[in-house]
Amino acid sequence: MKKVVQKMGRNGAEAIVESLKNHHVNYVFGIPGAKIDGLFDALVDDGPELIVTRHEQNAAFMAAAVGRLTGNPGVVIATSGPGASNLATGLVTATAEGDPVLAIGGQVKRKVLANAYRLAKASKKGASFISIPQDVVDGLVSTKSIKPLSDPKIGSASTEDIGCLSKAIQQAELPVLLVGMRASTDKEVAAIRKIVEKTQIPVVETFQAAGVISRTLEAHFFGRIGLFRNQPGDMLLKRSDLVIAVGYDPIEYEARNWNAEAEAKIIVIDDTPAEIDQYFQPERELIGNIADTLTALLPSIETKVLSEKTERYLHTLSEKLNERASFGINQKNGLLHPLEVVDVLQRNVTEEMTVTVDVGSHYIWMARQFRSYEPRHLLFSNGMQTLGVALPWAISAALVRPNTQIISISGDGGFLFSAQDLETAINFTRRVIKMTKEAILYQHGTLGALMAGLMDGTETIDNILKKGDFGIGTLSSLDGELIILDGKAFQGREDGALIQLDGEVETPYAAVTTFKPTLQSDIEACDNHKINELVRKQLKSENLFHAIKLHGNFKEVHIRVMPKQQKPYKRLVEVSKDQPEFIKKNVTGTIVGFFTPELFQGVAAADFHLHFIDDEQTFGGHLMDYTLEKGTLEIQAMDSLLQHFPKNDETFMHTSIDYADLDKEIQQAE
Repeated sequence: MKKVVQKMGRNGAEAIVESLKNHHVNYVFGIPGAKIDGLFDALVDDGPELIVTRHEQNAAFMAAAVGRLTGNPGVVIATSGPGASNLATGLVTATAEGDPVLAIGGQVKRKVLANAYRLAKASKKGASFISIPQDVVDGLVSTKSIKPLSDPKIGSASTEDIGCLSKAIQQAELPVLLVGMRASTDKEVAAIRKIVEKTQIPVVETFQAAGVISRTLEAHFFGRIGLFRNQPGDMLLKRSDLVIAVGYDPIEYEARNWNAEAEAKIIVIDDTPAEIDQYFQPERELIGNIADTLTALLPSIETKVLSEKTERYLHTLSEKLNERASFGINQKNGLLHPLEVVDVLQRNVTEEMTVTVDVGSHYIWMARQFRSYEPRHLLFSNGMQTLGVALPWAISAALVRPNTQIISISGDGGFLFSAQDLETAINFTRRVIKMTKEAILYQHGTLGALMAGLMDGTETIDNILKKGDFGIGTLSSLDGELIILDGKAFQGREDGALIQLDGEVETPYAAVTTFKPTLQSDIEACDNHKINELVRKQLKSENLFHAIKLHGNFKEVHIRVMPKQQKPYKRLVEVSKDQPEFIKKNVTGTIVGFFTPELFQGVAAADFHLHFIDDEQTFGGHLMDYTLEKGTLEIQAMDSLLQHFPKNDETFMHTSIDYADLDKEIQQAE
C-alpha cells in the first residue's frame, strides 16, 4: 500500500495520523476503502498499529473494548456508504455502555479530531464520529496537529452533599451500595473497597461493574442485577431503606425492575447528572469525581454498625446467593447443565484473566453465577445486549493485556455474528502468544543517558505497561520513583507519598517484565545485606538479568525519592546528593527490582536496583536498606533483554554524551 510519490509537505492523512499519535493512540481498527485509503497508507507508513478486520461492525466492537479496558478512546476507521453504516451497531453499543470510541469516516474541519477525542473521554463516555472528505485526506495541509490537553479535573462533591449522605447512612437500617459501570475504574474501585472494608455496607453490582468487590470482601457481595427481577440483589434493593447508586446508569438495569413501587430512598454518587424517571428520582445527587467523593465520605461513616436484625437478614440472603451458585450442577439424563460449564470455568480462571461474554442464555448463567474479583475482567453487553461482541472484545483484550490469558464465551448465534474475524485473532495475537514463552526484560532508555542529564519523558506509562506487569524506573524530570506491580504503575513522590499513575504520564527510563518466578523461598528475620547474599546465591548466573520480588512484614524500611528537577538539567550524580529520605516501621509491602550483570553497567545500574511499595499503596520509593521480619522471596531469570531507545527524541539523538566517569558516577548516585 505504500506510495512512492515525491511531494512537498504532508497531506491530510498524515496530519490525522500525527494527531492520533499525539493522543497516544496505539491501535486503529478498520477495513480499507477507496474514500479512506490515503489514511490507511499513512497508518502503514508511520502510525499506530493498524488492525485490518473482516467486518466494520467487529472493528467498532474492538475499538470499544480498547476504550473499556484502558479508559482511552479506541479508534475505528471505515469508508463511506456501507462501510460507515456497518459501524452503527458497534457505536450505539459503545455509547449505551459508556465505552469511549473515536470513529473516523468523511467532512469536517481538521481541529475537530482533538475535540472528538476529548468528547469520547468525557464523564459520560461513548462514541464520537467524524467524517473526512477524500480531498482533505489526499491534499497537502499546513495546519499543525493539535497537541492533546490533559483531561478536565473535577473535585469531589460538595461538603454539604457529603454531609447529608453521611447522615443518611448513619440513620439507615439497611444501606446498600448499587455499583454501576461508571464506578469500575481502578481509583473508584479502590475507594469503594475501602468503604466496604470499614463499614461492611452490602454491595450489589450491575453486570458492567463485575469485579468491583474483591475476593477478601466477598462476604459483603450480594450478587449482580441486570435482567430478571428475582435475584438476591433485587431482593436486597427492594428491602433497603437507602440505595446509594454509585456510577449507576439506568440503561444497565432499569430502576422499575428493583423499585417498582417507586418508594426507594435513592442518593446518587456520580460524575454526571442522573437520568431520572418515575422510578429513579434521587433525593440528592453528589456530582463530582467519584473516587474523591467516596474518599471524603469515608471518615464520617467509619463508625457505622449494622444492627443484629440487619446482619441476620444479610446472612440469610447470602446463603440464598450461595445456594444458587451450586444449584443444578449434577448431570441428569446424560445432559450437560450450563452450571457445570460455569463451574469448570470458575475453577480454572485466575483473577488476572479476562473473560468476554456474548449475549444469549449462557450470559444469564455467567452473570448470575460466575464470580470475578477484578474490575473490567468479566465483560458483558447489558446496555444494548448486542450479539457478537465476545470475540472482537477478546481480540482487543489480547492486544491490551498481552501477557494474560483471554477467554471468549459465545453461543452459536453470537459467534456467527463475528466469526469471520477469528482469522484476525490468529494473525494479530500470534506474536503475543510467542512472546509469553520467553522471559524478556524490556527497558526503555538507559541509565547512562539519564546520568548525562537526559531527563525528559520519552515514553508513556501506557506503552510501558504493555511490555510487562513488574518493574521500576523514574518519571519525566526525575519526578519521583516509578514502581510497577501487578500491572499497575505508581509514583513514589518526594514527600514520601505514593499515587497511582495516569497512563499518559511519561518516563525517560523504565525496566519492566512479565513476572513469572522460577524460584521461591521463605525468609525469616534478617537485614538487607544478608538477603542480598542469599539472593546472589540463588541467581541462575551473575551474567544474567534477574527480576527480584520480596513480599513480607518489615520491621523497618528506609527509602529515598528523587525530587523533580528543573531545566537546565544537571548530571544525575549532582542532583542525587540532595534527596529526601523516609523511614517507616512495622510495614507490610513488596520489594520490586532487578539484578543487573556487571557487564551491563550504564545500560542499567549493576548489581541490585530495588524499589519498595507498601500494601496500602501509600508509601514507596527507592530502597536504601531494610530489616525483614518474615517474607517470601521470588526470583525470575531473564532470557533476553529488549532495549528500546527514544529515537524520536531530538535531544537524545543529537546530544554528545561523556561516558568517561560513568561507572564512578553511577556508584555515587546509587
